[in-house]
Amino acid sequence: MDLKKGSIFEYISQDFINGAKKVVKFLIIYTLGFIFLAVSLKYAFPFVIAFIIAISLKPIKNKILELNKKSKKFKLSNGFVSFLLTITIVILMLSALGAVLYEIILQTGKLLEYLTNPSTVEGIINGIDSFVNSILAGLNNLDPSVVEKINEGIMTIVKVVSGFVTTLGRKMLSFAGSIPGALITVLVTLISTYFFTKEIENIQRGVKNIFSEKGHKLFSTVKGKMNSVFGGYIKAYLLIMMVIAFISFIIFTLAKVSYALPIAIITAVLDFLPLIGAGLVYGILAITMYISGSKTAAIILLIGYVIVALVRQLLEQNLVASFIGVHPLVMIIGLFIAITPLGFAGMFYFIGAFLLYQTVK
Repeated sequence: MDLKKGSIFEYISQDFINGAKKVVKFLIIYTLGFIFLAVSLKYAFPFVIAFIIAISLKPIKNKILELNKKSKKFKLSNGFVSFLLTITIVILMLSALGAVLYEIILQTGKLLEYLTNPSTVEGIINGIDSFVNSILAGLNNLDPSVVEKINEGIMTIVKVVSGFVTTLGRKMLSFAGSIPGALITVLVTLISTYFFTKEIENIQRGVKNIFSEKGHKLFSTVKGKMNSVFGGYIKAYLLIMMVIAFISFIIFTLAKVSYALPIAIITAVLDFLPLIGAGLVYGILAITMYISGSKTAAIILLIGYVIVALVRQLLEQNLVASFIGVHPLVMIIGLFIAITPLGFAGMFYFIGAFLLYQTVK
């Protein structure tokens, strides 16, 4: 593009203009690709998971087949080994899920037993009674207009709680209705895993034939960067979850919360989930402790939540950025985008564009 006299471009360097052109072209292609993946992933999710599992199982399958060639007793086919590995994955997943569910049911049973214990119930009732009496005693000395405002506030809270319970009921019914679809998705994923594992070499060979030598190099570079990013992302958040669980365990122990360890682990997992966070657990525990008369424990829990929130923000901005090779400022911008209407999709779009452009420029 030639700079024209009287145009704004005569004040801008040609190198900057050329660089801007490259960025715009990249963003157009990247945006179209991102939209395509975002739309198609909803329908292709089982196959994507199956393909990732198949890629992970490929070295194991090849090693088994290599050892089998040296054996004179057994001759295992590619299909049989793929089936065996798929069944092994299913057994491991079901065993892990069963162990987690068993532990949750066991701890929930103990928690219910504790909550339904007569001494616990009596303590909660006495706490509520004391709390209500203190409020009533204070209301007697208040101006009637203030009491009216308080009543309006209480009615608003009741409506909000009622709406929350109704919404929760709908969500539970919706979840129950989605179980058959989830089972079908799992079944499709398992069947796809078998076929992908069996034919993974042919699939990779077919994809490889599409690209030129230059395309292979670019693909290898992008693949290496993606593995580094996703691996670093998982490692970073696992480390953050471990830190949150450890801090929560100490706080719950200081607050004398029963079953501190399992509740701390649940807190760390919930803190990783969007729109839930550790505040849900800390809030419920703080309210329960306050009603039970343990005001000191409630204060410890509230202070503890502030500490957990600060630690998470600090680790998320620095640790995740360090593990995936992104400047902390880019990570902070991404996290800010996540709390805007663009949400997590906007965050992944921004960070993904930054990382991919660094790789291909």
